[in-house]
Amino acid sequence: MPVSTTIDVASEAQLNAAIGSIDLTGALSAPGAAYTITLTGSFSLTSDITAINLAAGATLTIDTSGGVVTLTGDGKERGLFVYAGTVAIDDLTVTGTTATGGAGFGGGGAGLGGGLLVASAGTVSLSGVTFSNDSAVGGSGGESGGVAGGGGGGLGGTGSNSDEFGGGGGGGVGVSAAGSAGGGGGTAGIIPGSANGGNGGTATFLVHTSTGGAGGANGGGGGGGGAVAAASAGEELAAGAVIVIGGGGAG
Repeated sequence: MPVSTTIDVASEAQLNAAIGSIDLTGALSAPGAAYTITLTGSFSLTSDITAINLAAGATLTIDTSGGVVTLTGDGKERGLFVYAGTVAIDDLTVTGTTATGGAGFGGGGAGLGGGLLVASAGTVSLSGVTFSNDSAVGGSGGESGGVAGGGGGGLGGTGSNSDEFGGGGGGGVGVSAAGSAGGGGGTAGIIPGSANGGNGGTATFLVHTSTGGAGGANGGGGGGGGAVAAASAGEELAAGAVIVIGGGGAG
């Protein structure tokens, strides 16, 4: 028989902890498991809710202990994000949530979701659910401060500006998922179980290029492209030469 687990939740912190425990890297994660998260009262959101990323064949029901429960974003926080798995949501009102794309020093990120975002590996059924005054807003673009372009914004994550020569990394998933400047690694996002990413490399001059790291842990921002190291004595750039430094990819 599949594992069956019920978790009562009365606050945002408890909701994030509950989702984290059943997500792909969580202590309660198991293929084919059946989970229930029961909301025992209404509460406001003050940060991104951890994305739902279930093991293969696992299911989740989000219900209430009686009556309709309300999650309020106060016009600033995104709602639920089902990255992977089969999820049923019952008797819930999601109001005032805003999914804002990350700001980028290349381009702004897409604001996707609002009250609920379902990725391609997720399936969601709704019963008695109301979405009210929820919105999605694209992130702002910007201008790079160095020779190499800054990173684009992500799904909530901010792309990094470049340093003098190193391209900045792209933003990832969630406001915590910032892209790195030259050489560094992106910070984590809100999808437990997604692959880690590497740091950007190091470049010297002209013929040397560096490629930025992939997305950081949990859908994090990309690592920035490597910064240009000091030239050796007497090294010169050829006429018309261009230094190309890779920026980090989005997580």
